[in-house]
Amino acid sequence: MGFLKKLKDSAEKGIEKGTDLGKQGIEKGTELGKQGIDLSKKGVEKIDEIREEQKQTDDKVIQKFLEPNEKILYSVSQKRSSSGNIRPKTIIVTDRQILRKSYYLMKPVINTWKWDELSRLRYIPSLLSYTLVISPFGARNEEIEGLPKKETMAILDYGKKKITTNKPVSNSVDSEDPLTTLKIRFAKGEISKEEYEEMKQILE
Repeated sequence: MGFLKKLKDSAEKGIEKGTDLGKQGIEKGTELGKQGIDLSKKGVEKIDEIREEQKQTDDKVIQKFLEPNEKILYSVSQKRSSSGNIRPKTIIVTDRQILRKSYYLMKPVINTWKWDELSRLRYIPSLLSYTLVISPFGARNEEIEGLPKKETMAILDYGKKKITTNKPVSNSVDSEDPLTTLKIRFAKGEISKEEYEEMKQILE
């Protein structure tokens, strides 16, 4: 009986000791967890701070390309960067031009197109996003992929109005027939195949 009692007492002491160690471990783990959360919050705050500083720097760069009283109407960034860039491209639309902000060696690079330099705007839909296609006169198309649908359509609607307004009006009488003119516009990429086919049916 004495042996069994000693064994029981030893077991109880072991359980008690283990419980104390377990409690200490939980307390220590909780404390380390809180410290980890605090460090994580500080890290997020630091990242946000860096992003805000970068945004302010980028905004200053963009301002250099704007004329006095020029109004920024839309600023839309890519949802993703399919080209693998760390920083997404951004489209800035004003009442006078379109700007594209991209990055080279982590520094902002700005490309601009005045409204009267563009022949058309269009979009290419995909499952999760849209691609905006900018068509300057006498230059290759510029495609910015990964843009949100709603903002892309808003840019497109505004851009079409600006491009139509800025198109030069000819006072001379065009000697070519409408179908020939339509074919030339299609060949130049001013209208899509769908628009060409639709207008062709109307004219024939």
